[in-house]
Amino acid sequence: MLVPLRWLSDHVDIHLDIEELADRLTMSGTKVETITTVGDRLRHVVAGKIVSVDPHSKADRLRVVRVDLGPHQAPRTLVTAAENVSEGDLVPVVLAGGALADGTEIGEADFSGIKSEGMLCSARELGISADGSGILHLPDDINPGDDVVAALGLVDTVVEFEITPNRPDCLCMVGIAREVAATTGETLRMPETSLKESGDRADQLVRVSIDAHDLCLRYGARVLQKVQISQSPIWMQVRLSAAGVRPINNVVDVTNYVMLELNQPLHAFDYDRMSEHEIIVRRACPGEKIVTLDGA
Repeated sequence: MLVPLRWLSDHVDIHLDIEELADRLTMSGTKVETITTVGDRLRHVVAGKIVSVDPHSKADRLRVVRVDLGPHQAPRTLVTAAENVSEGDLVPVVLAGGALADGTEIGEADFSGIKSEGMLCSARELGISADGSGILHLPDDINPGDDVVAALGLVDTVVEFEITPNRPDCLCMVGIAREVAATTGETLRMPETSLKESGDRADQLVRVSIDAHDLCLRYGARVLQKVQISQSPIWMQVRLSAAGVRPINNVVDVTNYVMLELNQPLHAFDYDRMSEHEIIVRRACPGEKIVTLDGA
């Protein structure tokens, strides 16, 4: 179980040195396996607002981008092959002399006569996700010139716990926070929840049948309508990645996020692709073949 301290701190205050906290938790029965730091190799990553995008005069696939880095730094010129950059976009810029999440050093580079004074970054290059398909667009609450690493909380301490079979309650952030609170005397903060339902009742739209009551006592379902598939908020992607879960999209990510926070497994089904809009919980039939989520 990988537990990022930034996420854990939502639910309990941590005042002890991490090594001392790890010793106390291990002695109380929640064994700490490793303590690592993520994002600490990133250097000189600032927010830049794109003020112009022009085609490179000597390279068809390249674009010359001018970025505003705020009032305390001069604008920079960068060369990129990314296609998802437009005037007004707020993007992460690794300045010359900086480094990516994997430690790659970034310097000035000449692209057919035009000097690039750094590099525009994708989510993969910042260690946020495996998505390297385009430049990451930053949220609006970040200003040009801001330290992107600090603004997005990319540096974090991650504690790996060995969770024994008799303590499944510790397979989530709240469960570990409860152990920290019990060990240190701090107050546990539970997430605030508010469920507001509107429209048709779920049981009018989908049916749940349990044929194996000895294996599944209860199966709950909700129907969410008018959902648009997109990327998750960056803060959620950062937390999932630190916890060892690969961000996919907003629907998949929120189910994984709730599972990691509250220990409640969830799965999202495409309503339009459900046979007869019914979920049946049962044992597999003899010789039955299935198709996994990845198509295998």
